[in-house]
Amino acid sequence: MRFLTVEGERYLVFEGRVKDVVDRGGEKINCSEIENALILHPAVGAIACVAMPDPLYGERMCAFIVPRDGAAPLSLGEVGQYLEGQGLAKFKWPERIEIVEDLPMTSSNKVSKPIMREIIAKKLRDEAAAAEKGAIPA
Repeated sequence: MRFLTVEGERYLVFEGRVKDVVDRGGEKINCSEIENALILHPAVGAIACVAMPDPLYGERMCAFIVPRDGAAPLSLGEVGQYLEGQGLAKFKWPERIEIVEDLPMTSSNKVSKPIMREIIAKKLRDEAAAAEKGAIPA
């Protein structure tokens, strides 16, 4: 924390690590809670959840899922049913799934959530642009 003075007014500013949360309309959703629940699903080989921009709620959750070898990719409905069975509140469920072959990694071989946030934000922009033109997104 630090003090910041703006036009003679003194403000207290919180700084530090960014938490791995999605702020969905004021509700804070811990990504690791959802990841820890979904990694136990037999069709999930790897998972990472990130915030995606949303005009109504500010952010919504997107789950990047790598299917387990030989498993069919999960649908959004299947993910919801599974999380409901795990007792997780519906507002915490991912609202979009991206099925991927691998999760993007950093040079130090850690999952890169910033890259995933960029990927989903670009996809949403592209889909919105395609919808404006009346085209169907790929």
